[in-house]
Amino acid sequence: MDLVLLPHHNTISSLQKLQTELRQTSGKGFLAAYPLVCVLGHTDETVAVRGKLTCKPHQILKDMLKDADGTICFTNQIEADAKSGTFHLPVSVPFMDMIQAAGFRPETNLRILLGFQLSARENAGTLHCQELPAPSRSFRLALMETKPLSAGSPLPEAEPATPFSWKFHLPFWVKLR
Repeated sequence: MDLVLLPHHNTISSLQKLQTELRQTSGKGFLAAYPLVCVLGHTDETVAVRGKLTCKPHQILKDMLKDADGTICFTNQIEADAKSGTFHLPVSVPFMDMIQAAGFRPETNLRILLGFQLSARENAGTLHCQELPAPSRSFRLALMETKPLSAGSPLPEAEPATPFSWKFHLPFWVKLR
């Protein structure tokens, strides 16, 4: 399972504006990605106890973040990958050391998948954003279970032709100081 950051509603609204901007500037055939999450790490230690999902690293991280401070920030450039036709927004997370200390395998390339360009895939490099989501101190963390609905891999390297279903487990709110 993946440990994911679920942005606050205000941040999601800003990300959806970026998706609209990409739809207008990247040409026809832009497919917005959903859910808008940032994969922070991975765990294999999830178990079911009496029908309920539990995860020791998840509880450790929840306890560690009670007194954490900092902000989640976004860069001012969208990364465009011409090979895969994907658009990503890099994310800066101040508590990645806690993720590893809690027992998760941290992700090294933190980003939110904004969508896919289905037609001409000539855009590569970076695109400047008109309006970035504001830095955030409030968000949720959860474990995300993904299941491909067809052959292919789920997040973060999913292709638009390989849909998947997802379910969030053990979500909790974090308010950084």
